Amino acid sequence: MSRFACAVALTVTLALVPASGAVLWFTDLDLGTNVISAALALAGKTGVQATGTTDFVTQLGSATWEAVILGEQNGFIWGDVSGAMAAYLAGGGRVIGATWLTGGFDAFMEASIVSTNDNPILTDGHPIFSGLGASISLTNPGWGTYAISWTPTGTAVGIGTLGAGSAVILGNNGRTFLNAPLFDSYASPSEGAQLVANELNFLTVPEPASPLLIGCGLVAVSIALRRR
Repeated sequence: MSRFACAVALTVTLALVPASGAVLWFTDLDLGTNVISAALALAGKTGVQATGTTDFVTQLGSATWEAVILGEQNGFIWGDVSGAMAAYLAGGGRVIGATWLTGGFDAFMEASIVSTNDNPILTDGHPIFSGLGASISLTNPGWGTYAISWTPTGTAVGIGTLGAGSAVILGNNGRTFLNAPLFDSYASPSEGAQLVANELNFLTVPEPASPLLIGCGLVAVSIALRRR
């Protein structure tokens, strides 16, 4: 393997690895216990909470974020942030979200509505359910719609089950998670925090070194031994 090939492989791999940094997050209203702060702590991430949609858009464009978490839980805020979110995702960003509305954020996350307010989530063998049981119960802290089950569109795949649809949608070529429940609608907030923490780690922790990079390491060692 040539040094040129190694350099190309290393450049491509580094481009695919998420940049380290804080996680920007915002939910427009919480009636129950929001699990995002606890999820960030479980995942060992630094979180920065935006104060509103204007602040969210400003901060999204003014720093490099490891991931973004957005909860559209009260009003139609997607119209305020859609342009900034599209630019962030196009630049390689990673997003975790929840919404009670359709025709905006859900389409961006490659999901289509199946049903509302089903209970509970039935887990499967996907890594985002690590440390969780066979089911995750939901609760309604006062919302008219507190959970939407989805079907995947575009490049997306469904994970877990909620009612007749999926509990989570992994979309945009593996860079976004759209959850069925709002971030304050878990009967056990600790379970919700674990789920979101697992999603964060899935999106942001680099994969183990590929065989190609291992080969590059061996080439580097060989060159060093020759020079000695």
